[in-house]
Amino acid sequence: MVCLTIQDEIVANITGQYKDDFRYLVAGSMQYPNSATGLFHVKQSGYVRDTLKHITDVETQICLNQMVYAAFAQAIVDKAWERDALWNPLVGLDMPIYEGLMKDHMFIRESHKKFRRQINPAEPFYGTITLEKTGGRRGLYFAELSFSLADNSATGALSLAMNR
Repeated sequence: MVCLTIQDEIVANITGQYKDDFRYLVAGSMQYPNSATGLFHVKQSGYVRDTLKHITDVETQICLNQMVYAAFAQAIVDKAWERDALWNPLVGLDMPIYEGLMKDHMFIRESHKKFRRQINPAEPFYGTITLEKTGGRRGLYFAELSFSLADNSATGALSLAMNR
């Protein structure tokens, strides 16, 4: 396993696309060949008036979105496809192309989450995503990922699509 830090500029660029109250990813690292870990700090829900003592599905999905975007960006910078074929859907992408794809060409096909324990938004926590499978044809690419947040307090799977 090779462990590399996700560049601070990548984290700032990814979270900078969100409103201030929704910038949850603080830092991250890649564990090649197929996983990434992020440090998150939610602080409070941005869509309710009162402060909740737990994160909800909404914050969980935003954490996962930011982690996936940052991990894929770092994989492009690192040319991860040279390490493992799982990353082949990213071959030929550079950051300007990827940033354009993020806005209108990357989609969540399915998202499954299971909460085992509450996650306190006031405390920073770690989460890991693992790239399980990729594939594609005719410019449409798929990625299947599993995830775990806050010591398995929330676990699940994501199915993603990218139209190039």
